[in-house]
Amino acid sequence: MDFSSLRQYFNDIAHSIGDISSKTGNALIGIHSELSKISKAIQTTNVLLGILIFLVMVHLIYSVVQNRKKGT
Repeated sequence: MDFSSLRQYFNDIAHSIGDISSKTGNALIGIHSELSKISKAIQTTNVLLGILIFLVMVHLIYSVVQNRKKGT
């Protein structure tokens, strides 16, 4: 094996490593985008859940007050 073929062999390896890192970087960008979407969806869900809990508490307090008024 002469030096030119050895050099070409190592250049091919370096090119393959570059392709792998490029593909990995592109995949990570896609994953980051999906995680961002999921994070926004979870934030919205948490807000809606908080509103629901608040409304349930208001309903329970209102029910207790109404039951006390009926009892007296």
